[in-house]
Amino acid sequence: MIDANTLLSDVGSSRGAPMGRRNIEDNPKATVTLFRMRMVDDCYDVGGAYWGMGNPMYAAVGEGFEFYQRAESLAAAKTELLNSYPDLNIKMTEVNDDFLAGYIEVALAFTNDESDESGGDPIDQNYSADDISPELMKKMVEDCQNFLHQCGHLITDENCLYKGCSAMSYAGHDFWLTRCGHGCGFWDGDWAEPAATTLTEVSQGEDFGECWLEVGDDGKIY
Repeated sequence: MIDANTLLSDVGSSRGAPMGRRNIEDNPKATVTLFRMRMVDDCYDVGGAYWGMGNPMYAAVGEGFEFYQRAESLAAAKTELLNSYPDLNIKMTEVNDDFLAGYIEVALAFTNDESDESGGDPIDQNYSADDISPELMKKMVEDCQNFLHQCGHLITDENCLYKGCSAMSYAGHDFWLTRCGHGCGFWDGDWAEPAATTLTEVSQGEDFGECWLEVGDDGKIY
């Protein structure tokens, strides 16, 4: 899988981070890749631009076209983009970005780095998604794709009773929590039945089950 965030140009400099990025609308019929922008320290994209905190950021990048926007979900970002630029040819990444982002967020928050005898700190206190090794990122993407292939049709606004984020983001959270046997997950009341039971059983089934992260000597997460 190609990380769509690598499409973002490096804009960092010794003078500091620029405020956001400039939209480029020279080719409103371009073929663009629409993706959720991965944030560093909650406020900066991977290329060094500063956005501050708020709803997730999404980028649509293609030849002669770049557009950046906040939206509640990937689906909402696509709808808003097509409302303004109906002739764009929009490609999506290989796995739902909201689901993957939620999965990664909770995986880093609910795994300790084992830096001392007590277990150390949650990984997300000292590391970010940018520190995930290529091997682990490939595995995460494959697991998320496999899970969504089996039961993505159950991840709907109607089945997700929690409304603090998109259903896909919340499902990504709960996939990690459920497969690793934490005290919350698909089964704890935030998903309607019978979807909750199916999502739980698939998360804990033979294709998934427990998964643990560790920080290697090279500072990468495996």
